[in-house]
Amino acid sequence: MTGTLGDSAAGLRILQSPGKRWQGPASIRNILIRRHRTPEPRVKTAWALARSRIRVTSMIDISDGLTQDLGHILKAAKAGAELWENAIPISKPLIKHSLKNKLPALEMALGGGEDYELLFTLPPEDVKKLNIGSITKAEQPVTQIGVITDGKGIRLKDQEGRTHSLQKPLGFNHFKNKS
Repeated sequence: MTGTLGDSAAGLRILQSPGKRWQGPASIRNILIRRHRTPEPRVKTAWALARSRIRVTSMIDISDGLTQDLGHILKAAKAGAELWENAIPISKPLIKHSLKNKLPALEMALGGGEDYELLFTLPPEDVKKLNIGSITKAEQPVTQIGVITDGKGIRLKDQEGRTHSLQKPLGFNHFKNKS
């Protein structure tokens, strides 16, 4: 995937709580708000991937949250996934803001949405190719955050190596509360 996750969710939370006295510097809050208000589509990275010799087998922008959008890929592929907690890219501003305000940075990264980073899959032998050429010179760094697995569902491997099932995808559901 490209970039970092959770900044937009934190920015939205700040905007939705105008009377709250947030801890930490205003400059960090402003970065998070800007990430929410002005998302940057990763067009250059998408083009770089398309022109590369990397075989991208699926791609989606993360608009509804990582687990929600990954769920769309997995449903189409009839597969599962293992995400690695320590590989989920979270920005320094979000980490600082979360620590100061006792907020769940990982939860915002997994389910926040509106980050518009690219989530994509590729064959294992192509993973090594991500560190070369125009891909890494594109807009944002690219990070491997897990692997596609047999079976169904999303599992999260924590920092101690324990694996937890994410029973219900976090993120925005367009059809929730609709009859």
